[in-house]
Amino acid sequence: MKHLIPLVLLLGLIGCGRSPIAKSDDAVHINSENVSAIEGTYKNEAYEWDAVSCASIWCHIKPFPLSNYDCDSSSVEINIIDSKKMEIKLVCAGVVSKTETFNYKLKDGFLVFRSRRFRGVPPILFSNQRTVLHLGLNSANDLTVKVDGTKTGGFILMAARANYVGSMKFKRL
Repeated sequence: MKHLIPLVLLLGLIGCGRSPIAKSDDAVHINSENVSAIEGTYKNEAYEWDAVSCASIWCHIKPFPLSNYDCDSSSVEINIIDSKKMEIKLVCAGVVSKTETFNYKLKDGFLVFRSRRFRGVPPILFSNQRTVLHLGLNSANDLTVKVDGTKTGGFILMAARANYVGSMKFKRL
């Protein structure tokens, strides 16, 4: 029994590893002077993605409820409010349907912000999603999003956790 506890802790540390976010060759370095270049309206469906289950910006920002996906043609509008706050709007058929405000920071040439969503009663039934999104621009002025997230769910004192990393590209409208 005394050897079981260190083994469980070691396995827990191995499962929590993260992959570094790689900067692509055609990426524009985002810094405090050009952070406003990321402002704009982008299509909400990625034209290129890898290793991500949902090819939409909004589903990583606010994964619950399913009413996030009730419009056919949607876009995402990004506005920089000040040096630490940004606003992201979901626009459906020209009408703003949802708005979220986030604190951001500039790190390694990306605009980085976190999204966390939780629902349920923790020991009985719950779902939790934490996502770190790294926003950047490529040479074609399209939005590049690197996603680094964790999904956790549980039912009656049993829990499961999964990490995911991926990237997406969105056309500027």
